Amino acid sequence: MNTCQIKISGMNCGHCQAKVENALSSVAASVEVNLAAKTVSVKTDKPTAELLAALEKAGYPGVLE
Repeated sequence: MNTCQIKISGMNCGHCQAKVENALSSVAASVEVNLAAKTVSVKTDKPTAELLAALEKAGYPGVLE
C-alpha cells in the first residue's frame, strides 16, 4: 500500500473537508485531512491519477507533494 500527500488549495472549511473525504473514500483505504495545511494524506493501492481524478470530479483539484 502506498502513501501520498496531496495539496488542495481550494479546501477552506469543514464542508470542503467532508467533500474531499467523501471523494477519496471510494478509492483510498485511509484518508487523513489536515484542513489548516490544506493537505490530505492518502493510503491506497490505486494509481495517483485515480485519486487526483476523484478530487477533480468533486471540484477540489489537487497537486501531489
